[in-house]
Amino acid sequence: MVDTARDALASSVQAALSDAVEDILVKPGDDVWVRVKTASWRSALQTLRDSLGFDYFCFLSAIDWMPSPYGRGEDDPTEPAPERDMTIRSGYAGGSTRMQVFV
Repeated sequence: MVDTARDALASSVQAALSDAVEDILVKPGDDVWVRVKTASWRSALQTLRDSLGFDYFCFLSAIDWMPSPYGRGEDDPTEPAPERDMTIRSGYAGGSTRMQVFV
């Protein structure tokens, strides 16, 4: 599926933020995720507002992607604990660090 509007948005954000961007993911028909280097958060938000006309700040949240050695809520507590894979997986918008902030 091609999503011309989201692809164009991703391209304009990449051009405006340049080296501040770690990665961009476009899910056609769904959304755009932009990973920005930690040191560039403030300047990235200012650029989005001042250069690209963004005028709405939705939310700010943080997540720690560190795997839990205690298992997951979906695990059956009556069964022996499976061996834990402690590989950090950060999903669509994860970054190069353990702590992530979502805007």
